[in-house]
This record gives sequence, C-alpha cells and structure tokens, in this order.
Amino acid sequence: MRIQENLEKSKYEADGSIQIQGTTIPYHTICEDNFFVDEENNPVASIFSYAYFRSDVQDNSKRPILFIYNGGPGCASLWLHMGLFGPRIVKLDDELNLPTVPPFELEDNPHCLLDLCDLVFIDPAGTGLGRLIQEKARKEFYETHGDVRSVSKFIEQFLARYNRRNSPVLLAVKAMVRQEVPYLQES
Repeated sequence: MRIQENLEKSKYEADGSIQIQGTTIPYHTICEDNFFVDEENNPVASIFSYAYFRSDVQDNSKRPILFIYNGGPGCASLWLHMGLFGPRIVKLDDELNLPTVPPFELEDNPHCLLDLCDLVFIDPAGTGLGRLIQEKARKEFYETHGDVRSVSKFIEQFLARYNRRNSPVLLAVKAMVRQEVPYLQES
C-alpha cells in the first residue's frame, strides 16, 4: 500500500532582516520544490531549496551566490542551514552538551554571510525535504555522478529562473561529497 504524495510544487516566501556587524540586512526568502521529470513529464525526484536574497541590492545579477549542501543521499542541509550559515541558527548555550530533544530555541547568526552573498541551501533527492518519487530513478540520483548531475542541473536552472547567470557562483559542501566538487565544477 502506498499513500499518494502531494506532487504539486510547494513554494513559501517571506521577508526578514538580520543584524550583521551593526548593519541591518533585509532579505527575501524563497523555499521551494524543484522537480525532475521523466519523458512523460511525470515527477521522478525533487530537490528542495531554501534561498535567502539580500533585498536592498538594486542589481543582484552580479552579486555572488553561495550554494550550500551536505550531499546525498541521506544527508540534508539542515545543520549547515540552522547550525552554521543561515540567518537564524539553533541557540547552543553549551556546545559540549548539545540539546537532543526539540523544541530548539533560535537566534540571529552574527556570522551569516548574507552581507557578502546570497545563500541557497540544497536538499538533494533523498535528503531533508528532497524526495525520490519514483523508485526507477534511484540510480539517477543515488550515485556519485547522478547526485552531481542533479545538483548541477538544479544550480543551472536556479540561476536561470532567478536571472543570476552572471553572478559569481560559490559552493560550500560538507561531508563525504567533497569528492563530488571536482565533478560539479566540470558540469
């Protein structure tokens, strides 16, 4: 038995601001599904993205954009997002004794890079909110080269969708996927 998933695109938008080195940085957030489809235009997998765009920049076409991911399958961008790079992070009073049970308190991240570049967190298929929808596509997304191809295609489409093809593209990749970065740079 299988429960039918909602295969409609989810998209959430919000505005916020953060204080970084004494300056208020306004931003616009877009969180959304990005579907991969087969020859019949049926969804086979998705990448979920969380984007933060500095909203007081007149021309962002040349503003750097940092894509951040933990790799897949199985490793979401959650702790890169909520523990290191995001504008809001989990408050850790004692880094040696981390809380293990939610709810977690959030705080502004004084080390967020939003003053320097826009941020896009990526959950590849099989990680976080990224999904493998059709089992037949497993090999396309769950192997090193497949993972690289899907992330590369996502970045290419994202840059086109948000008119950022002239923006310098930066990558922050954690964990075992460091072997993928040279492949991604070639894509």
